[in-house]
Amino acid sequence: PLMEDVRAQGGFRSLILLPLRFGTLQIGCLVCKQKKKTSYKKNRIEYLETVSAKFELALLHHLSQTKLKERVKELSCLYGIAQIRSDRGLTFEQKLARIVNLLPPAWQYPGDACARIVVDGVSVQTPGFRDGRRMLRSPILPAGDERGYVAVHYPDNRSFLQANPFLEEEQNLIANIAGQ
Repeated sequence: PLMEDVRAQGGFRSLILLPLRFGTLQIGCLVCKQKKKTSYKKNRIEYLETVSAKFELALLHHLSQTKLKERVKELSCLYGIAQIRSDRGLTFEQKLARIVNLLPPAWQYPGDACARIVVDGVSVQTPGFRDGRRMLRSPILPAGDERGYVAVHYPDNRSFLQANPFLEEEQNLIANIAGQ
C-alpha cells in the first residue's frame, strides 16, 4: 500500500525506500523516487545507502543535542532550588514563590508550561496559571505523610504532536522537586 500511495502521487514510476535506524529501532524512511521507470544500478543504491547513513547520523546528533539541552534545563532548575532553599533571608512562602517560577523553564515546552506548588495549605503558582488535563503531579511526602503536591500543567488549548507532551525524565524531575 505504501509503494502504491507514493507512486500514485505525482506519477512516479521508480521508487527506492531506505530505512533510517537508531540501532534496531526504525525511525523513518528515506524515499527516492523518479518519474521515469528505471532500475537502479548497484553503485547508485550504494550511494543512496551512504546518504541514508548520513541522515541517520545527523538525526542521532540532533536527538543527542536535544536530550543534552533538556538535562541542562533540569539541572539548572534543581540547582536554583538548592540556592533558594539555602537562603535564610526568605520566608517559606517566598521560597515557594521563587521555586514555582523555576519549574516551567525546566520543561520541554517552557512557553506553555505552568506550575503550582501546594504545601501545608499554602498554594503558589506561576503568573497566568491555567489548569490543564495534561499534567504531571507529584506528592510532597516528608516522613511519609502527604502534605501537598507539585504540579506542572500544559493548557488544554495547546496542541502537541505527541499524545503525551511530557518526557519520562520530567516525571523523575517533578518527583525530585517534590522530594526537596
